[in-house]
Amino acid sequence: EKLLTENMKAIFGFALMRTGNTDAAEELSSNILYKIIKSYPCLKSDEKFYGFMWKIAENTYVDYLRKKTRTADRTVTIDSDIEDTSDAVPDIIIKDETLNLLRRELSLLSETHRRATVMYYMYGLSCSDIA
Repeated sequence: EKLLTENMKAIFGFALMRTGNTDAAEELSSNILYKIIKSYPCLKSDEKFYGFMWKIAENTYVDYLRKKTRTADRTVTIDSDIEDTSDAVPDIIIKDETLNLLRRELSLLSETHRRATVMYYMYGLSCSDIA
């Protein structure tokens, strides 16, 4: 406890130098302190505490960087100036239902009438051109 209390400022300084942000440094240093306390029973002698402490500090910092990198890859900023030109979902559904209805009705026509209807409405051909 004494060794840990004596080194709290050094651990915070280590975290602050690497993060450059006091909030992030507080989080990192508290993680380092937690891992030191949790791993302390593994320490065989107090004489090796400083090497033990700095190794945990470095490993915790590497874990912090990995976590930060994974989080950074998943964050996206949306530019609100971009205009949304996509169709609304209800419009897409209505359009799909209309097309399905049209296909069904066209399938009821004879081949000749179906081809004439498609040429007139889809290709814009005149009746004389279709004839």
